[in-house]
Amino acid sequence: MDIKHIRTGLWAATLALGSVLAQPTESDWVARRNALGTSDAYRILVDKVLMASTGWIMQPEHVAEIRAAGFNVVVPRTGADDDARVRRAATMARDHGLFYMPWIRGTYIAKGGPDQRATAANGQTNQLASPNGGELWDYWHDRILFYAELSRENPAVMGVFLDFENYDKVKIGGGMCYTLSYDAPILRRFAAGQGLQIPNPLPADRGAWLRELGKADAFRDFQVNSWRERCRELRRLVDAINPLFQFVVYPASHSLFIQEAVWREWHTAKAPLIMAEVDTYWRTETELDDALAKNRGILQKRRGELDAVDPTIRYMAGLDPVVSGANPEFEGKSAVMGVEVTNGYWVFYEGPAYTKEDHGDYFAWFRRANDGIIEGDYSLWQQPAETPNPLVEDVARSARKLAGHDLVPFSDDPLPAGELRRVFTHRPRAQYQVLLAKGEHLSGELTALQHAHITSGSLAVVVTPSGKILGSVTAEIGVPGAIEMVAPEDGVYAIAITSGRAKGRLRLDNRYVCIAGPRVTLVGDQTSAYLAPKAGAAAIDLNVISYVPGEHVQVTLRTPDGTVAVDGNTRDECPFKVHGVANGREAWRLDLTKAIEDIYVDFGETCEPRMATHPGRLLVAP
Repeated sequence: MDIKHIRTGLWAATLALGSVLAQPTESDWVARRNALGTSDAYRILVDKVLMASTGWIMQPEHVAEIRAAGFNVVVPRTGADDDARVRRAATMARDHGLFYMPWIRGTYIAKGGPDQRATAANGQTNQLASPNGGELWDYWHDRILFYAELSRENPAVMGVFLDFENYDKVKIGGGMCYTLSYDAPILRRFAAGQGLQIPNPLPADRGAWLRELGKADAFRDFQVNSWRERCRELRRLVDAINPLFQFVVYPASHSLFIQEAVWREWHTAKAPLIMAEVDTYWRTETELDDALAKNRGILQKRRGELDAVDPTIRYMAGLDPVVSGANPEFEGKSAVMGVEVTNGYWVFYEGPAYTKEDHGDYFAWFRRANDGIIEGDYSLWQQPAETPNPLVEDVARSARKLAGHDLVPFSDDPLPAGELRRVFTHRPRAQYQVLLAKGEHLSGELTALQHAHITSGSLAVVVTPSGKILGSVTAEIGVPGAIEMVAPEDGVYAIAITSGRAKGRLRLDNRYVCIAGPRVTLVGDQTSAYLAPKAGAAAIDLNVISYVPGEHVQVTLRTPDGTVAVDGNTRDECPFKVHGVANGREAWRLDLTKAIEDIYVDFGETCEPRMATHPGRLLVAP
């Protein structure tokens, strides 16, 4: 049966299904629970699509549809802080023969003062409660122990799904929580145990103070041990209620708290810990088979890391339809591939519209994937692609926003020798604007660069001024992609590049080339960039952002005559606001140096939203 027939039948049968499902007996639930994650792979749907169609309240017909698509666990994305909604969702899941988990944040917005918040080594705080304070742990105790009690009444409640993504604007420790916190209470407790005198006030750089005392490692061990004790106590309290109650944690790694506390304290023989991968969301390779193979390698590597701690910890592949390059076929085949090498898969189901054409296509592929998984047939992911590659069109879509603009050269003075060789380093995406005449050759090279352990290739898509795709080029690590195309019309062409989660560079032999915004995403030290105020503007304004305090960059803006107008570091102010008083429309120079990791440049209202490696390559609006 093809996907269209599956989609039509699935959509039409869903509403009737809920009333005819056989109700599992208590012994059935026990047997199914024992099989879950072993002989019956996890097939977990975290829903943001179906329930969004009814005011973010999940309905029985949604649960029936999820069951009909072959999932065995349902997780509503919202409602976990409302006891009545949790009970209702759990009852619906039980009535439809599905397991259920509430989804909560592994973080908590602090209600107390700065001392109660997550604190960086330099004393900077964000809005999140410290992992060392009572607010976060009280929240977890309140929610998780309620769910555990409910699981004794309702056998469909298998555990809790915790999300440790860092949604705060200040990314202390990066995108996932938690790293060490240098909040005053934990420092006082540590100092008391070590017989240390705490300075009053605390030093600005608390990490440096500990290093000077030779106590940095001891502080790390002290804090990690305190996390482990509290995790162990929470697990003990849960076990006293229901020793089968499980923790599912997203992401599978990525933070000190997860690796040192979660992996070691929330796993038991009766209630295996389940780690939910995030790094397999992305389609980082152009070809489907290459993308699936790369994600398979990610799963195998992470499985090895978990095995080194405890091989009985369970692990799932992660899927998310909203990411660039995803389509129903990629999601369905990723599910099958993931189950072949892990204990199952989970879907953060966001992106599709709740229609027969969009959502229906995704659920048809999930149904096809789940049918194969249940039968033990994992061949689907290795079969040839059946649908058009969405990645080129996804990348072209961003290019079209910049193609065909009315731009003119800022200068036609001769370029010094070697200027065409200078390039920016982007991560993970970039957009360029290039001025070409009809018949002119667009020539150059696309380079893919490894970033840490990430070895994604790069894809560049060229769009004409009229919005058509002129062509695409790919590059792999160590294998640049040659660019050689002929312009079919006059005007501004746009080139959009994705480098997966790695980084890349674009070098063009053409004269007028700019990396363009409204936001430019870069990584590491950059060649000098030149930009101009808008016509008639009395100032030039932009913001430079980094993930402080761990990632920072020195920002220097020079006037057209070379005088330093602004000089500072995002470590001290973020966003770092760059402002210069313009006297006419001349090129200003921006230097981004001493960079640690990622840099974001947001062009202000007074600034042309693009920059070039030389004033003679710059394009501006007339």
